[in-house]
Amino acid sequence: MRLVDADNAPLFLNTVACEQIKKMPTMDAVPVKHAHWIFDPKDAIEMMFTLPKCSECGAESADSGNYCPNCGARMDK
Repeated sequence: MRLVDADNAPLFLNTVACEQIKKMPTMDAVPVKHAHWIFDPKDAIEMMFTLPKCSECGAESADSGNYCPNCGARMDK
């Protein structure tokens, strides 16, 4: 999928092409939030009860996947 700013279409496009672009469906785009999982248990016992936290929102998650289930931040490796 590609996002196009129809209001700033190049001047070389003819009027018909510009009108067709303006009729196309649109979507809202937001910047991707990047974060990482914070996992810092102090010892082996604490490791069993500590969940990783999102560096963006601080929420704990049992599923340390590619995205935070709370804020949606993309987890960088």
